[in-house]
Amino acid sequence: QEEDVKTSADEAEQDSDDSNNNNDDDDETTTTTTSAAPADMASRTVTVTLQRIDGGPKQGLVLFVYKVNQRHRLMTLVSRDLVAQTVFKITNRVQVTFPILRGQFGYVLIPCLQHKGTLGEFKISVESPNVDDDVRLTCLPDFSRISLTGRWFGISAAGYHSAKNPQCQLVVTKPRTRLTITLERINVMEGQVLDGMVFFIYRGFSGTFGLRRKVLSREDMVDKSSYIQGSKAISMQLTLDPWEGENGAGPYLIIPC
Repeated sequence: QEEDVKTSADEAEQDSDDSNNNNDDDDETTTTTTSAAPADMASRTVTVTLQRIDGGPKQGLVLFVYKVNQRHRLMTLVSRDLVAQTVFKITNRVQVTFPILRGQFGYVLIPCLQHKGTLGEFKISVESPNVDDDVRLTCLPDFSRISLTGRWFGISAAGYHSAKNPQCQLVVTKPRTRLTITLERINVMEGQVLDGMVFFIYRGFSGTFGLRRKVLSREDMVDKSSYIQGSKAISMQLTLDPWEGENGAGPYLIIPC
């Protein structure tokens, strides 16, 4: 049995689907106003304007607004956290007005162009009718991604939850590191029937890097992905801290099965 596999870990990762809306218009502002929140929830509103400023050929432009409770990039886009969005149109400028909820930590603004891979520049402005509002706008750091490739071959094609499977070392250096770990089959032929796939995360050995685990004990398991039958890729999101044992700091081990 031989099969190639790719494992990647992202501090934050998200993709936007391409849209097929081909409406055309000139350079006018496309404005969207969301429905007002109940009076006991909303205290004021803000207006956000997204403008494309690179002068490139027009294409679809849209802005999404998500509520968040921490200051970090969104790893996935959850529909229940979507507060507002502009109408998708072929334009260089869109605008949306939405209510600010009391007690809400903040919001993440996600500007999107229609076509993946398009390079460009944009400007975002935020306006509030209340001069006492303390409105701050910052750009969150880009993703950090690492990946490696391997394979199940010979003795390492060991089946479900076996220490003989490949073991990939993961080192975390900062507290509360948010990760998306993806296990992906590569070189899959069209029509190929795929077996189930899962990966486990274990602590390695404190004070020692580069050693495999010969036994997978339950007390050393940190987490595991869902077991999915017939899928080309599986992902899991989690938050990890650096860890230390009696002999010092140690790595984590990702074990794809």
